[in-house]
Amino acid sequence: MSFQSFSTPPEERIRIYSEKDLETYNVKPGSRIEIEDDNFSHWAVYLGDGEICHLTVRAPDGKSLPSVAIQLLDSKDATISVEPVTNLLRRGSKVYVNNHADKKWKPLPQAEIVQRAKSKEGESRYGLVDYNCESFANWCRYNKTESEQVTRVSKWVMIFGGAALGIVAAPSAITSSIRQ
Repeated sequence: MSFQSFSTPPEERIRIYSEKDLETYNVKPGSRIEIEDDNFSHWAVYLGDGEICHLTVRAPDGKSLPSVAIQLLDSKDATISVEPVTNLLRRGSKVYVNNHADKKWKPLPQAEIVQRAKSKEGESRYGLVDYNCESFANWCRYNKTESEQVTRVSKWVMIFGGAALGIVAAPSAITSSIRQ
């Protein structure tokens, strides 16, 4: 099962194949950038001039790693950094402009979004549930630290966890009622 942004209709995301597409589609600084990995989406904020700011982990060669690496590596290695969007495109990632949450929350002014992102550059902080790449991008753009991916996963865990608990508890309840 994939927890990518399947809640965002495809027509509401703009696929970026090259840095030139940022100009072609008139991508505004402060836009949220979604980078699809195998099972999850990684999120960044577009700063303008072909640069993004995101919460990432660096490989020994200095390149950013996919978002799943943050979850696998020690979270103290996660850092908010600025880099060219071309680094993501060269890696073969599917890169989109995705401001779908504008329907839910009012974005801050462009200059403020960019300033907020840049103000956190170099900060090392990560929490899978409370401070991940999506919550960072949402904080920059909307002053909200929610993560739709975490919310979706939490709902699935509650549904399947409740069902599993029911399956485990049912035999005991049946046995108890038979004894009475």
